[in-house]
Amino acid sequence: MRKELLKKLLAGLMTVVLVLTAAGCTSQVSKDTDSKDAGEEASDCCEGKEKDDCCEESSESLCCKEDKSTGEIENKGTADTDNINTEFAALASLSQEELEKKFADEEGAKRKLHISYDGSLCPAPIPIAQLKGFFEAEGLDTEIVLVENQRDALASGKIDTALGMLTDWLPSIQNGVDLRFPLALHTGCTSAAVLKDSSITKFEKGQKVGVVGPIGGVFHNIALRFIAHDGFKTDDFQWVSLDAGTILKALQEGQVDVIVAPDQMILQWEDDGLVKEIRSQTFDDDFKDEACCAIGFPGEFVEENPVTVLKVTRAIYNAALWIQESEANRKEAAELLNDAGYVSGDPDFNARVLGNLRYGLDNNDLETSLSHIVDEFVDLEILNKDTDKEAFKKQILIKYDLDLLKE
Repeated sequence: MRKELLKKLLAGLMTVVLVLTAAGCTSQVSKDTDSKDAGEEASDCCEGKEKDDCCEESSESLCCKEDKSTGEIENKGTADTDNINTEFAALASLSQEELEKKFADEEGAKRKLHISYDGSLCPAPIPIAQLKGFFEAEGLDTEIVLVENQRDALASGKIDTALGMLTDWLPSIQNGVDLRFPLALHTGCTSAAVLKDSSITKFEKGQKVGVVGPIGGVFHNIALRFIAHDGFKTDDFQWVSLDAGTILKALQEGQVDVIVAPDQMILQWEDDGLVKEIRSQTFDDDFKDEACCAIGFPGEFVEENPVTVLKVTRAIYNAALWIQESEANRKEAAELLNDAGYVSGDPDFNARVLGNLRYGLDNNDLETSLSHIVDEFVDLEILNKDTDKEAFKKQILIKYDLDLLKE
């Protein structure tokens, strides 16, 4: 009885977490708008005014708010990229016995590793790796944990790895958070939608666009990529920051014309006959093959624990391949996640969400996707205009022989 009660309480907690994390691949959803209703939030945008003029008058306007969370993180320096990739290249030449001996000497092999999971479906391979024994098979002692802010927790050493959206983490890295990506986990994740009976079929100049989370946050950044691909500029639209719990209401009340939110939310509202998609990272030709999310490790941890990082990455990668393998596996994954209290909701719906994503991406997918996003972010001034693009990309990537992951 106590076990069943605990499971129900945990499931309830994950439901709350899902809303707070916008049901997406990130836990960086703003809480600034919780105290306002949708009408107040949308009207707080400085309609008819230039953003600079508006923000000079009212720095608290939702149009002016930016994601400043990484500004408080202490910059501990950047691990040596050349050393990291040289070390990883050398791992391919080691025998299994030599690899295990090297692993035993690492700090990461001597303690419990804390791996973050935010309660959404996109990073499902992380809890699946725990539940199906992929971590255990690598000789790892792991614990799945929930943290409020994954980037801060990684930077401070509270967790050892997490899944994050590239469009969320790249600005943080430029601001001093030393994160490294050894693996892209999947494609897809985010869509733009309008009301089901709306005449709108695409982005058009002058629209009010509501995004989950802060201006300057992950879903705003993805929206900027949508409109840039369609030939528009940032100033062609009015941007409204909304939270996950009120963004649909804002759309229904006409406070915004278009919303940009996680697929898991949009798909549910489509099933309910409330919205229709006009843009998709998951299905549109210009985004569908691009990596959305990646496994991130602190640079210092990677430098000191190359075999541990390889083993964690390999466990998650093989869990991802298992999910991708068949519809039956996705249904089993959805049921396992529900039974363990990691997610809530209908397992059949959750299995369908997993099926819309493509798991099991390789090093080339990550490198190509990262290159595209960095280039566009510099053009959009999400990253500094004077960014050395090639040096920035090189700093982030961990390169190794993909065959090391398939053992």
